[in-house]
Amino acid sequence: MSFYLNYESPVLKKSFKVKELTFNQFRDLNKYILSNNNTFIETFFDEILRNNLEDKDNLKQLCNYDKFCILVLLRAVNVSPELEIFEKNKNFKVPLKDFLNKCLNFSHDTTKIIEHDNIKIKLELPSSFVINNLLDLTDMVIKSVEIDNSILNFSEIESSLKKEIIETLPANIIFDIKKFYENLVNVFNELVFTLPSINENVNLNPFDSSLLEILKLLFRANLKNIYEMQYFMVSKMHYTPEYIDNNTFVENVLLLRLFEDELKKQDELAKKPKQQGMPLMPGKQ
Repeated sequence: MSFYLNYESPVLKKSFKVKELTFNQFRDLNKYILSNNNTFIETFFDEILRNNLEDKDNLKQLCNYDKFCILVLLRAVNVSPELEIFEKNKNFKVPLKDFLNKCLNFSHDTTKIIEHDNIKIKLELPSSFVINNLLDLTDMVIKSVEIDNSILNFSEIESSLKKEIIETLPANIIFDIKKFYENLVNVFNELVFTLPSINENVNLNPFDSSLLEILKLLFRANLKNIYEMQYFMVSKMHYTPEYIDNNTFVENVLLLRLFEDELKKQDELAKKPKQQGMPLMPGKQ
């Protein structure tokens, strides 16, 4: 039976149930992070969300900021509540709880309606983490275009038609779209992720790749260590690969520590001198 976490969307103002991140998802994600191909990494993040959301259709409702918050929640609960950074022979630990709470308490409106003559455009945060250029961004923030009461949902039309529509929009609408995301950039600048190892604050900006870069930093792990953990649990602890894969990473770490503690206790008992039996009392046989 799967265990679900509750996620309260600060953008949509509604709750979602999301299944825990499994060990095999965490392992495979690190393969993609190692490839450093942002398109592949984002695709796999979407696959995780699609598989783990209780209602898979909910993925279509989520903007990139909601996706980001859910993934940080999974990272904090199912991998570790801290981010460890090793740099210049020093070990820095960054607690994720305060950062996650700050993200979840975001309360600014992220939608806007622009009207000009017979045109009405609904704007919202983009759904993608990967934004390559200004045209991509303009396309992604447009939810729908209504012209003479005829509504076009931008998520349902071809890219070529989107481009054609954007190129024919009046200059003042393009200006208002630009103003929409510039204003939100300033709002999101209040949310920062602090890296003490380099004394740097990373701003959260849903209109560039910063959300994805923070996620890569949070989930990046030593792939060799992950495989060594799996090998040890199969060969020495005799768990099946399927059992390990379906656990969370933090559960497998706990099982390893319990096993190590048990081995230490057995080793300590083996090293203790055996107690001599009590001598018999005089007259006793």
